Amino acid sequence: MYPFFESQLLSDSFTFTVSDGLNTLPETTLSISLSGSSASDSIHIQTKPLIVREGERHFLSTEELSATDGSTNFGGVTFKIEASPKAGFFAHFDNIELPLKQFTELDIVSRKVVFVAESKRDVKIDRIPFSVFNNRATAHGFIEMEVISVDVEMPRLELASSTVFLQTGERKGSRNCK
Repeated sequence: MYPFFESQLLSDSFTFTVSDGLNTLPETTLSISLSGSSASDSIHIQTKPLIVREGERHFLSTEELSATDGSTNFGGVTFKIEASPKAGFFAHFDNIELPLKQFTELDIVSRKVVFVAESKRDVKIDRIPFSVFNNRATAHGFIEMEVISVDVEMPRLELASSTVFLQTGERKGSRNCK
């Protein structure tokens, strides 16, 4: 078995000898050439639309955004936001004021990536382009989201002007009856 690590070159060689204890074959060099396969080079993206309440912070989950290339260790792919969201921004949980442009799948699993839905924005539906990459390939996709409006004013009750308020002991249509 030949272990291949992503940081290695795509070709390698090693020299060996074979012996049965009595006879030994001359030293031989074996050259190995590795080529990418479609299973390890292509990246498969899964997205699910986000539904976020206006003014809230929403933790991004792997159910909403994930990618795999079939060979990179879990969390080994990196996401890059290609255009700023119109309905808010992505941020790292530890530094919520600074918009985040790039994060890993491990950041998502660790609940470190949040989307902050800004209530002052007029945009309620957004489609955010992103790319995802590993050491060999890049793929592109969109995160779709809907920002749900939240009422900011308390409901008011208005009374009709024909309403008559009676004090204790009064009857409608009578003057102060004592």
